Amino acid sequence: MDKKTFTLFITLFIATFFLFGGTSLGVYAFQKAGKEEVVYPINTSVAGVNIGGLTEIEAKRTLENHLIGWKANAIYEFQYKEKTVQVTNDLFSFDVEQTLKNITDNNTNTFVVEVDEEVLQTELEQYNSFSIEDIDIDLLKSALLEAATILQIDEKLILEDYFASYVAERDILSTVEMAVPDKTEKELESIISSIEEITILPKTTFSLLGLLQDVNQKSIKDDSLSLLATGIYQLVLQTNFDIRERTISSEIPDYVDIGYEAKASFREQLDLRFTNPNENAYIIALKVEDSQLVLQLKGQAFPNDYEIVIEEKKEYEPKTTIQFDSLLEGDQVQVKQEGKPGVSVVVIKEVLDKKGDQIKREVVSTDYYPPIYRVEVKGLQNDLDSTENNEVEEETPIDEDLDDHITDEELASEEEDNSEEQKDSEEQQDDTDDSIDESQIIEK
Repeated sequence: MDKKTFTLFITLFIATFFLFGGTSLGVYAFQKAGKEEVVYPINTSVAGVNIGGLTEIEAKRTLENHLIGWKANAIYEFQYKEKTVQVTNDLFSFDVEQTLKNITDNNTNTFVVEVDEEVLQTELEQYNSFSIEDIDIDLLKSALLEAATILQIDEKLILEDYFASYVAERDILSTVEMAVPDKTEKELESIISSIEEITILPKTTFSLLGLLQDVNQKSIKDDSLSLLATGIYQLVLQTNFDIRERTISSEIPDYVDIGYEAKASFREQLDLRFTNPNENAYIIALKVEDSQLVLQLKGQAFPNDYEIVIEEKKEYEPKTTIQFDSLLEGDQVQVKQEGKPGVSVVVIKEVLDKKGDQIKREVVSTDYYPPIYRVEVKGLQNDLDSTENNEVEEETPIDEDLDDHITDEELASEEEDNSEEQKDSEEQQDDTDDSIDESQIIEK
């Protein structure tokens, strides 16, 4: 091969190399650039939202738009007893960028979400029967996140399932039964059906009005509410619970013995409140059966036993109030109201060890119910006639006696005094007439 032919061959080889090399490099560069834009394979999704074939920017926009729609439609609720509260979706904070960084290709992924504890506390404060300290927050947050990471559209969480302490044992510790008056039986049945069980959390104070507010039963009548309060009070008297607030009526109801009553009223804001000082929770179960209110305290046995003793009972006789009625004859007497003796007692709690030996005695309360006066209504006629006769009989001798002892000088002096008084009166009237302005005179 001569030199000229060799040179031509080398030139064509180099040209061919650059031609095919440049083409291949361009295809490689294009493919590489394409791979940088389409980072998510076809079968990749986040909480059911498909982002396969999308760029990172497109995927981010798609997920953010989906979250806007989810927040507008998702319904998350807390339920305690009969009270259900819909919580705000601002409770959740979604991190879309971190979600995309954690993507696993060809897989179903979840959102990176956090729960705002301040918002959570605000939502829980809508309940009056417990505080956020009573809730196992980590457990509750885990349940919320489990639903939110997959964008579950609705969720209802029963808050009793997230109490920090549960009733380890449910032995029946004491029982109270009370007769329910006919007029309150239906209402009481309705109220108790919405409660059924009351959880008395450890180291917390229970409020009866707070509980009924939570179950939307603020319209309960005073008679029914007081009957319920009385039953609960009798039950907790047999425990080491501390009574914080308790009121009694002015007259003891027929359904309870003295020393065991508790009055409650939304209208008067009279509450029954007590504190459970124990490390364990307790349950009060309620039901109305055969016109009887039945209450049972369940939980772990107390370290001591408790007995209630009623002492220093005193009675106070009622007084009688007399009223008069002109429509009655003078000798007629009607009893408008029968009297009733008053009574007071001292309520003592005896603390006993398991052997029955007394550890201490403490005064729980001193209950006093004032007597109810007897009211009698009598006629007026004879009394008035008697009074008029007495006045006539007394006035006659007094006047005669005075006439016998008045002398002429005294009579003249009295006439002179009367004359002076009359003169002063006339002068005073003249001064008054002079002081009246003509503009003050109204013609009739």
